[in-house]
Amino acid sequence: MAEKREISKKVCLLGDSQVGKTSLIRRYVHDQFDDMYIMTFGAKVSSKNLNLYTDEEEITVSLAIWDIVGEHTRRFLQATHYKGSAGALIVCDCTRNTTYDHLESWIEAFNQAAPYGKYVFLLNKIDLQTKAEVKLEDIKSISDKYNGDYFETSAKTGENVEIAFKKLTEKMVLK
Repeated sequence: MAEKREISKKVCLLGDSQVGKTSLIRRYVHDQFDDMYIMTFGAKVSSKNLNLYTDEEEITVSLAIWDIVGEHTRRFLQATHYKGSAGALIVCDCTRNTTYDHLESWIEAFNQAAPYGKYVFLLNKIDLQTKAEVKLEDIKSISDKYNGDYFETSAKTGENVEIAFKKLTEKMVLK
């Protein structure tokens, strides 16, 4: 009979404004999507439980999911929200090259507060693939550099959203 264990992990969503961080969280936690843009001020925390299974145990992971403002001008404020994080979903918008160009600065800031954090990179808004400026190869390249995983996601359709959160949780919890 497998052992049961419960743990909590803090996760941050990082990336420029309007890459879809809030929409990804809303899709994952509530299975909802709204086209209307609502700017995040500071940080908003959502939670969701996820069950992981190994041969030896069943682990219930309580995720505290931090949606952090995506403006570069608020770096000092953002860094205070990263402390205690076990991992991050690092998001760029496939239709805006500049959001990809800024990914390394998000990683560097996160690493200072959470040096042992795990990463999953998301190329979001793939439902707008016809307008794409950032390619999957770009995300794979940065993911390889930082020992992360990567997914193409769409908060609108839900594509790969749940699997991305699950992959990050596995990286944070399983050895």
